[in-house]
Amino acid sequence: MDTDYSDKFYDESETFFTEIAYNKCITNINESDFDTPGYCPRTFDGWSCWNKTPAGQVAYGPCPHFIVGFDSRRTALKVCMPDAQWFRHPETNASWSNYTSCVDTDDLALRQRVNNIYIVGYSVSLVALVISLGLT
Repeated sequence: MDTDYSDKFYDESETFFTEIAYNKCITNINESDFDTPGYCPRTFDGWSCWNKTPAGQVAYGPCPHFIVGFDSRRTALKVCMPDAQWFRHPETNASWSNYTSCVDTDDLALRQRVNNIYIVGYSVSLVALVISLGLT
């Protein structure tokens, strides 16, 4: 399979599913009650919809099924701070959801091994090409 086509397919399908999740989330947000004091508001973080959550609590949700390398049987989390604001990443100061537990490490290791095989194969091919050009 052509890698450029494959990458484009995954990018487009991820975008498609993200848009579906976004539209569903926005519909839920618009149909729900307004912000409640003492709760972090409902929000969409780019991948998942998070329900309003009591201050000082942690919200859990399924990992997105449309992200390559994620296991949808695992759980992501988003922290609602005591001041009823979603946790912000210290480096970016942007609202942050924790998807680190979503990564299927077995799948990631397999993908890394396959990438290493590609690199070795391309390197051998390049060396053979350089040698063949030097012989002519």
